[in-house]
Amino acid sequence: MTSMQTSPGQGGQPPNRAQLQELIGSMRVTQLIYVAASLGIADQLTEGPKSIAELASTVSVDTNALYRVLRALASHGIFAETGDCHFALTPQAEFLREDVPGSLRAWAMMLGSESCWKPWGELLECVKTGETAFNRVFRMGRWEYLAAHPDAAETFNRMSASNTEGRATPIVEAYDFSAASTVIDLGGGRGGLMAAILTRHPDVTGVLTDLPAVVAEAQAFIDTQGLGDRCEVFACDLLESVPQGGDIYVMKSVLHGLNDEQAVAVLKHCRAAMTASATLLVIEAVLPPHGSPSPLITMLDVHRMVINGSRERSQEELRAFLEASGFHLHRVIPTGTQDNIFEALPVEPRRS
Repeated sequence: MTSMQTSPGQGGQPPNRAQLQELIGSMRVTQLIYVAASLGIADQLTEGPKSIAELASTVSVDTNALYRVLRALASHGIFAETGDCHFALTPQAEFLREDVPGSLRAWAMMLGSESCWKPWGELLECVKTGETAFNRVFRMGRWEYLAAHPDAAETFNRMSASNTEGRATPIVEAYDFSAASTVIDLGGGRGGLMAAILTRHPDVTGVLTDLPAVVAEAQAFIDTQGLGDRCEVFACDLLESVPQGGDIYVMKSVLHGLNDEQAVAVLKHCRAAMTASATLLVIEAVLPPHGSPSPLITMLDVHRMVINGSRERSQEELRAFLEASGFHLHRVIPTGTQDNIFEALPVEPRRS
């Protein structure tokens, strides 16, 4: 039997109890951050501290209520109360700005919205039944919901774009795309990774595909990067087909949004579209070995279960999916972030 720590922690509590109590209440912090992100408070403070009266007037909210929210956030290091009811940015609060690389504003807005907190409220039923909590709450799948709720889809797309753009540089530094003539990014979102590839390799051309709701924004982003003449953008449902003609195919953070059957189906479509000399790069986070702590990835795994009915996967699971779809896993390349690059080569079918 392990002994309980009894030395004083926060408020005179045993440290383990204080830490657990803080974790239990962390959903409240999520909602505090959600409010600040939704109101764009960090963007209001880019020029320096402002009074709570000025902030409340600018975003049209109750002054006292906003003060109490920002004071609570400041206690967590998110914003700083500088005196006389003025607030300023902190290093953490900087990432709630819309315009900074790696912005977390859209992520905070998505995670604090009802499309996330309502399904998470059904986690117990999800565990009891194995049902996808999102489908139970909204009577439709995640992608159907986003198609029917443009505001939620816009937040999701911004979150995905910011997430990819913040992690694109380590990917292009870890993998050499220079041998390719054409790179096809499947489910490439707004195009952050494609832009990073084409910028680093000026002789490479690109094809970016995603669902119809995303491609207009993707085309605009690619054009603003000065890459419109080197990158074709069009709509494509990977569960139906994959375009031909690529030397390197890239799928970043696609498979973890699909259940096992869908993931294998998409990989088989990739194999059908590829020549024998083409290469597939599956870029995903990887679950650690059993018993190895990994708070970020294991939490994301439960998030997939609740929201998509999908999951994060181990290296061996991804290898099995690739082999079942006509690929050989050639190597796994770490990027220094949560992403790993699974380089897979087509296997020629055996002749009878």
